[in-house]
Amino acid sequence: MQRGAEGGLLPVPGRRMHGATGRGRLAAGGRGLTRSVWGCFVSSLRQKSRGCPDGNDMLYNVSIVMGRRRQKPMPAVLTAEDLPTAPTVPFFKRLNQLLEDAGFESFVEELCQPFYAQRMGRPSLPPGVYFRLLLLGFLMGLDSERRIALMACDSLSLRAFLGYGLHERTPDHSTLSRTRRLLSLAVHEQVFSWVLERLREAGLAEGNNLTVDATTLQANAALKTLRHKQTQQGYRAFVRSLAEAAGETVESEEDLNRFDKQRKGKSLSNAEWESPTDPDARVAKMKDGSTKMAYKAEHAVDLDSGALCCLPVYLARRFPD
Repeated sequence: MQRGAEGGLLPVPGRRMHGATGRGRLAAGGRGLTRSVWGCFVSSLRQKSRGCPDGNDMLYNVSIVMGRRRQKPMPAVLTAEDLPTAPTVPFFKRLNQLLEDAGFESFVEELCQPFYAQRMGRPSLPPGVYFRLLLLGFLMGLDSERRIALMACDSLSLRAFLGYGLHERTPDHSTLSRTRRLLSLAVHEQVFSWVLERLREAGLAEGNNLTVDATTLQANAALKTLRHKQTQQGYRAFVRSLAEAAGETVESEEDLNRFDKQRKGKSLSNAEWESPTDPDARVAKMKDGSTKMAYKAEHAVDLDSGALCCLPVYLARRFPD
């Protein structure tokens, strides 16, 4: 080591830092000093900030060049060896192997065959890929079809799980949506039951100890689009008609809001109101106290294995029908 103008230690040029764990030994004149690599950087930067001589040469003992981000042109020809490979993901490889050994592909293809053309038609998303995409959404906590499609496109390991090479285009979110609307609810329930049966065969879903948890799920419907079941009026038009019937003068939205707050018997009963876009959704109180269109979902979980055994969805009935 060398001493700077203020007595600080400086790295000796040309010395090699050993150690794969980030701690190295700088040797000079037979004397050793153990110090972390990061400590060497910090010490050098401090000396440089103090105006130490030869400050520009303090980091030249590090044998690595800083990379710079540049857009490289796509080569005209690519071989199989040039394509990147996915890192090893034991979970998805093992899951794919279990599905193949259990005959998952043949089961879902036979189950979904009645929903497709028998002879001619456009190529569709294979049922095995569709249900794998749904499985990815549950396993990775992806709450939208757009996010599922994005993850499947970006991840090399998920491409391998779905059976897509790097040169192949993964399914778009619109294809996933159309396939979900094409297949009936009964098909999805049968696939869920098939998975439960495989878990029972492996001894992971005996069903001896179950716990049930319920929650409210916000529906894809807005309160401002509600329609009165008898008059088919929107909420604002319905309140305006009530104001006119009561002899109130409504010249602005502020007047309408004031009348709506002061009128007696105000309610959003499910017996009187419904959503034109989602008739099954119900007006309900959410956990945070807000009022929204919602459903009620219940989860039955096996306490021994954590397997989800049942997931029914009911009408939310926090308000009277």
